[in-house]
Amino acid sequence: MHWDKVDFDEFEPCRSGLEPCSTGKNGKRNLISIASADEDPLPTDLASYPYEESRVYDLSVSAAASADLPVFSTSGGMSRRVVVLERVKYLIRSRPNGSEAQFGFAIRLLLTVSRLDGKMSLKLPVIAASAQLNMLEAKWQLQVHGLTSEEISAAIYPPTDLDVETFVYAKESMEKVIKAVHASSTKFTPVLIALRPPANLVERHAEEALGRTAALDAIKEGRSLMTLESKLASMPARVLDAAVDMYKAVVGGDVGPAESPPLSARQAARDLLRGTDLRL
Repeated sequence: MHWDKVDFDEFEPCRSGLEPCSTGKNGKRNLISIASADEDPLPTDLASYPYEESRVYDLSVSAAASADLPVFSTSGGMSRRVVVLERVKYLIRSRPNGSEAQFGFAIRLLLTVSRLDGKMSLKLPVIAASAQLNMLEAKWQLQVHGLTSEEISAAIYPPTDLDVETFVYAKESMEKVIKAVHASSTKFTPVLIALRPPANLVERHAEEALGRTAALDAIKEGRSLMTLESKLASMPARVLDAAVDMYKAVVGGDVGPAESPPLSARQAARDLLRGTDLRL
């Protein structure tokens, strides 16, 4: 990886279970960094942060909001996705509850994308070209966590529609910030940039995600709630509970458990699944 250049082909999907963190509007997610500093102060020299990565998150709107990441206005409602491409440098601290905390800095290009097909590449040039062809809508903004300077502030654009022209601006903006990392005028203040929950929490999230996805697939295929419950009868209770909750949230309370979901609910489920075919 050439540190001062941005090659979006080098950005790899994040490891399973990793959750981005942000200071956000109120900084609640970043309180852990203060606690860590009280217990064992974080170093302030970049040489003490051994890990460097270029990585991509593909997040739902709700997951992005829970991480204090901005979600920009595009069409698509809850079927929108938030794609985060980030260059990070960090160290790892283990937490008492078994979670893994990453502290350092993050240079993030945040995209809110509508109509993102589940089979589409998350590489920025592909998304930009698709937006140019009106296959989807996307807005982007650059955010920097843990680094401050006048040069960095000047390189940050307000939320901007993505197309092949503004793709160039996005890349240039990110490269300007990256080049400013080691400048004498840049101040580095380590912050929490990502968390990996304990293994049992990852398992819970996976089971809940399975249940919600199964519910959406059942709605898309026109199956009743009763049929869904029958198919999931042998699954863990958490899977079934999440499936029932999602089914009722999308279909509404006016449809009986033995009735098929209305066409509007089937279309909503299809949009949320983004073309995923599960064959459950």
